[in-house]
Amino acid sequence: MSTPSTITPEELHAHSEWLDSGGTAGVQLNKTNADLTGIDLTGRNLGNAVLVGTNFTNAKLVGTDFIAADLTHAILTGADADGAQFEGAELDEAVMNGTSLSGAEFNDASLISASMVGAKLQGAEFANADLTNADLTNANLNGADFENSSHDGIKLQGASMADTRGLVLH
Repeated sequence: MSTPSTITPEELHAHSEWLDSGGTAGVQLNKTNADLTGIDLTGRNLGNAVLVGTNFTNAKLVGTDFIAADLTHAILTGADADGAQFEGAELDEAVMNGTSLSGAEFNDASLISASMVGAKLQGAEFANADLTNADLTNANLNGADFENSSHDGIKLQGASMADTRGLVLH
């Protein structure tokens, strides 16, 4: 079992500098395969960060900015990520089972084969997202917006879908 690591204030500052400078100063945050179990990153800007395979189990990610971040194979099981922003993010094969993602924004994100079993996604936005083969079994999708999303092979068994928009099932 790995020891949980962290993201230091210095790393966050360097990443902020990198974002603000368009990559000419600072350092892009890269926590590939890091164990960030239980970390509190509420409201932090992790846009464009490289977080491939990172473990965010039970993390506090409310309102966190993951815009255009690479979260391929990331684990967010049991995390509280209400209102988090994942626009344009790569979440292919990410595991978000039982994650609270109410009001989260996934517009233009890639969630191919992502697992969101039992996730709380009330009011989440998936416009133009790719949810091909995603598993949303038993998820709460009430009020979620799937306008213009790709969702061939999506699994929705037992999902709650009151007032869901844009979900065209064949």
